[in-house]
Amino acid sequence: HCLDFAPTAINLLKQDPRFRAAAEEGRATAHVFDLSSMHPSTISTSSSSTNNDKQTTTLANSADVAILLFCLSAIGPHPSAALSRAARHAMDMLKPGGTLVIRDYGR
Repeated sequence: HCLDFAPTAINLLKQDPRFRAAAEEGRATAHVFDLSSMHPSTISTSSSSTNNDKQTTTLANSADVAILLFCLSAIGPHPSAALSRAARHAMDMLKPGGTLVIRDYGR
C-alpha cells in the first residue's frame, strides 16, 4: 500500500503501468493520507476472498513493514502532539512484531 500526503504524488503513481497492473491484480493500493491526523483504520482496502466476494479491511494492524521516507521531518514543530500522533499511527499500521523503517533528515 502506498500512502502520501500529496494528491499529485498519488495521481502520478496511479498512472504508472506497473502500478496499474499490480492494482488490477489486487496487489497494490494508493491513498492520500495525513499520518499526523488520520488513523490507519480510516483507510479501507478491498481484497478478494476464496469465493470471489470482496472483503473490506483497513490498514490498521496490516503491515509487516512500514517505511517512512522523509515523513516525520515534514510534521512540525518538534516535539508536538501531531508528531506523537504520527508515530502512534505508524506503529498502529504494523502487525505484532512488525518493523518500522525511518529515513529522514537528522540533526
